[in-house]
Amino acid sequence: MNKMYLPTVGPQDWQKLLADPEKQWRRVAEAMKDPEDTLIVEGFPQLDAQTGSIAVFATNTTTRKLQQAQRQTRPAQAASDGQ
Repeated sequence: MNKMYLPTVGPQDWQKLLADPEKQWRRVAEAMKDPEDTLIVEGFPQLDAQTGSIAVFATNTTTRKLQQAQRQTRPAQAASDGQ
């Protein structure tokens, strides 16, 4: 998977780049208030030649800290499921 870097001033800039900002932003809005967290958008960038803008057709939005929290709960869930 290729990674793409788009410089932004803040989280609100990324929200404008999403294909369905309302739906895709809802999952990460609270987490993005943390300046130490990192937004992760998986999907496909698309350039609109007429406007010169880029939309990200996101298949998943998350943050680094949300991913870490999920990883920490998985072993605990697996242990409780096995008992």
